[in-house]
Amino acid sequence: IRESSAAFNFTVNVLILDAGGVVIVETRGEQFAALAGQNLRAAGWLAAQWPRPHTRPRYMYEPQAQALVGFAPLKAPGVHWMAMVMQPLREALAPVYRMRRRLMVLLAGVLLAGLGVAVLLAERMTRPLRELTRATQEIAQVGQTRRPVPVRSHDEIGQLARSFNAMARELKRAQDDLVQAAKFAFVGEVAAGVAHEVRTPLGILRSSAQLLARSLPADGAASAELVEM
Repeated sequence: IRESSAAFNFTVNVLILDAGGVVIVETRGEQFAALAGQNLRAAGWLAAQWPRPHTRPRYMYEPQAQALVGFAPLKAPGVHWMAMVMQPLREALAPVYRMRRRLMVLLAGVLLAGLGVAVLLAERMTRPLRELTRATQEIAQVGQTRRPVPVRSHDEIGQLARSFNAMARELKRAQDDLVQAAKFAFVGEVAAGVAHEVRTPLGILRSSAQLLARSLPADGAASAELVEM
């Protein structure tokens, strides 16, 4: 059995135990210590506990040997022996270890790919937000943006960019209207100042003419006409 197992790269140790748990037959590989003649039940081997006659073949981890142990009773009249086959735990779990390494490599690849996709998506999402932040700072500093915010998508961020550009245009229009109104107000103030400067001497002239008319003689019709004019 051991030689046949070696053809499949299995290193096994084949034991036959008597009813008392003593090893009466052993064929072992180099990885196992000699067990012939030892009482494995007395040594505390879990697999050496004598199974009941109807017990089916089983396997378990044997901490005393650091091995995976399969055992089964020999169902023969008058024979109460047990067959036991052991394989080193590392060798028995080698496919599991290989699968774990493969899964770890696959998981690392998936994580790296996911990280790359996440970075691309984050850059795609944060770039419009950075542009909106830049445009907002320009409005806060100089009152207008140098260029509209690019609309790169049709989602909520794209809708926000379009709304921001519309707001910036309305703000620019409101600022132009305000400047125009300020110009008109300034012209009105200048006109009012000129009218005041012209109206003041005219009022003085009128008052002087009225005073002069009162001091003219009654027969001065020509002078009165000139003063009235």
